[in-house]
Amino acid sequence: MNSLNSSFKVEFKETELKQTFSKAPSRQQSQIYISQLSEASNQDITFSEELPQEDGNEIFDKSFNSHEINTETQDNEDQLYYYPKVIDVNRNNLVLKRHFSKIDYKGSSTEFQSFLLLAKYFFSVGILALPYVYNLTGLVLGSALLIFTSVFTVYSIHLVIEIHKDMILKNEQQRVYVKLNASITDIAHKVYGVPGQMFCRVFGLINNLGGCISYVIFFEMYIIQIIQTYLIKNLSYEQAHLIAALVAFAILFPFSTVNHLSLFWQTNLIGFFFGLIGIGIMFYTDLNFISEVGTLSRQKNDLWRTDHFFLALGIVVYSLQIIPVALNVRDCMEKPHKFLPVFQFSTAFTCSIYLMFGIVGHLAMGEYVDGIVLINFAPQTLKGMLARLLYTISVLLSYPLKFYVVIQLYENLKCFKEKIFCQERYDKSDYKTLFNAQMAIAKRYICRYGLILFIFIISLLTVKLAKIISLLGSFAILILQFIIPQLCYMKYFNVSLSRKIYGYSICFIFLIASILGVYKSIESLFFSEL
Repeated sequence: MNSLNSSFKVEFKETELKQTFSKAPSRQQSQIYISQLSEASNQDITFSEELPQEDGNEIFDKSFNSHEINTETQDNEDQLYYYPKVIDVNRNNLVLKRHFSKIDYKGSSTEFQSFLLLAKYFFSVGILALPYVYNLTGLVLGSALLIFTSVFTVYSIHLVIEIHKDMILKNEQQRVYVKLNASITDIAHKVYGVPGQMFCRVFGLINNLGGCISYVIFFEMYIIQIIQTYLIKNLSYEQAHLIAALVAFAILFPFSTVNHLSLFWQTNLIGFFFGLIGIGIMFYTDLNFISEVGTLSRQKNDLWRTDHFFLALGIVVYSLQIIPVALNVRDCMEKPHKFLPVFQFSTAFTCSIYLMFGIVGHLAMGEYVDGIVLINFAPQTLKGMLARLLYTISVLLSYPLKFYVVIQLYENLKCFKEKIFCQERYDKSDYKTLFNAQMAIAKRYICRYGLILFIFIISLLTVKLAKIISLLGSFAILILQFIIPQLCYMKYFNVSLSRKIYGYSICFIFLIASILGVYKSIESLFFSEL
C-alpha cells in the first residue's frame, strides 16, 4: 500500500455506492479494519504493491472489487506551494486516507500591498520611546544603533528565506507536494526538531504576552492623566493607577474573550491608521515647536553616550521586531521571489521614519523627554489631546489581535492540548459527550481569564513602559530575530569552519547584549530612578 504515496494522483471512486467520510474511525471501526486485513491474508487476497500506469491513464486493481482507481501524474512545474487534499473512502468500515490531489496555493498580495502590511507590522508603541533612546545614547550613537539594527534585521530575514527556498527545492526533487510555512518556528522545527520548535514558541509567547502588558500599561497611563487632569486633581498617583487599572480591565476584558480573527484584523488595521494620524500630529507639533522656540537645553555629551546603551538597544530591537510575521507576508504574495526587495525597501522606509521622529522629538523635548514621548504633550491643548486620544484608540483597537496570538500560542502547546484541554481525546467519537465538550470550553476560558488577570496584575507593578519595552526587546526579540536564524542557517547548510566562526561570533555578541540588556532593564525598572 506504500505505493499509493508515490508520484501519482490517486482518486478512489465507488461504482455502486458513493460514500465519503470526513471523520476518523472509532475504536470499533479500527478493530473491524484489523480483522478484515487478517481475513484478507487468510483468503489469499493480495493488495497490490505497485500501481502500473496503463494507456488511457486508467488501471483496474482486483484487490478492490468495487473500486475504480484513476491515476494521474503530478505536474509541479512553476508551482511551489501545495495544500494536499485528504479524502476518506469507506468500504465495509475499511477507511483509507490518501492525499489524492493538490490545490495550488496562490497568493493575492501585490508588492505595494505587502509593503503596507510590513509597515503596519513594524508600527508599534515602541516608536513612542525613540526620542527617549536619543536621550540615552545621543544623536550619533542613537542613529547608528537604529541603522545597524535595521541592517541586521534584513540579514536575518535573508538567512531564513535561503533555508525556506532550499527546503522547497528538495521537496520538488522528492516530489513531495506539501506547503512549507516560512515562520521562524517552523524553520527551527525542521532544523532542530521539537526542541527548536518549543524554544521559538516559548519565546514568541513571552514576546506577545509582553506586548499585551505594554498595551495595557499604555492605556492605564492615559487614564491616569485623564483622572488627575480632569476628574480628581488631588488624588495620589497610586490611587489613580489603581482606578485606571480597573477601568482598563473593564474595557479590555470583553475584547479578550471574543474569538473573531477577521474582526480583529479589521480593528487592527483601523487602529494602525488612527496611530499614524497621532504620530503625524506629534511630529508636526515638534517641528512647529522647534521652528518657533528652538531646541531645549542640551546635554554636554549630546552626540554620543554609552552609559545606557544596552537599555536603548532593547527599545530599538522592540521597535523593529518583524520576524514573527514578515515571512507570512511573503507566503501571501503573488510573486514571493520579489519579497526581499519589498522587505528591504519597507525596512529602509521604516528606519527613515524612526530616525526623523526620534531626532525631532529629542530636539524638541531635550533632556526633559519622557520614556514615552506622548506624555510630554499637554492634554489641555487641542493637539496634545488629539494625539493622546488617537494613539490610545489605536492601542485599544490593536490589543485584541495581540491577545488572540497569545491564546493561539499557548493553547496549541502539547501540554495544554493533551493534559488540560484533552483535545485529542475529545476529538475521538467515543468521548464526544456534552459534558466533555462543556468541560473543554470551561477549561479554555478559565485559562484565558487567569491570563487576563495576570496581565493586569503585572501592569499594576510599574508604569515605566519604556523599560518594559527594553526588557522584551533584549530578552525575547533579540534572540528570535538575530540568534535563531544564524543557528538554523549554520546547522541546515552545514557551513564551512570559517562561516561557523563568523556565525557563532555574531550569536555570542548578541547573547552578551541580550544578557546586559535584560540586566539594565530590570535595574532601571526596580532599582533606578532613570
